[in-house]
Amino acid sequence: MWTSHRLVSPEHDPRQAGVDDLRAVEPSGDLPYQQILVASRLIGVLTGRRLEHLGVSPGQLAVLLELYRRDGLQPSELAQRTGVEASTMTLNLARMERDDLVRRRPHASDRRSTTVWLTERAKGIRGEVTTLRAEIEAAVVEPFDEATRRLLSTHLNDVVARLQALTAVAQDADRTGSASGTVAC
Repeated sequence: MWTSHRLVSPEHDPRQAGVDDLRAVEPSGDLPYQQILVASRLIGVLTGRRLEHLGVSPGQLAVLLELYRRDGLQPSELAQRTGVEASTMTLNLARMERDDLVRRRPHASDRRSTTVWLTERAKGIRGEVTTLRAEIEAAVVEPFDEATRRLLSTHLNDVVARLQALTAVAQDADRTGSASGTVAC
């Protein structure tokens, strides 16, 4: 069992059942860390279910949304914009090429680099993908009034910025071989 959440009952353990059961996970207490982990996981499960018929995974959604904003980005730019490691992006792009969502082409001015372009298939599902993403977001924040939504967004942006700073410090410690790699929180 994960320590970040508790399962309502063993028969609903999604890892044992081989499926993600949205009813199976509930936050264990009032710790924001645990709530953020559970919320992130459940949004991923919900997103995956809503996108499944399109053959798009939650990890691919972030890439598609960035390419819908600006087609032809480099893999490193996509990794940075979506908050994943370069190696994770490389694997994700390979799956997306296999699924006919993107094509990698040599960079126009830098032969060592590539750019990532949407396929006709990806362009054809743009409306449905962006609508589904908007519907999921709306459903998640539906119980809140506009002021609470803005406050939630502000606080989540602060959490993301703090986590990015902590991650950067930890990565620097890893590179320099600092003793503990611990970060003052």
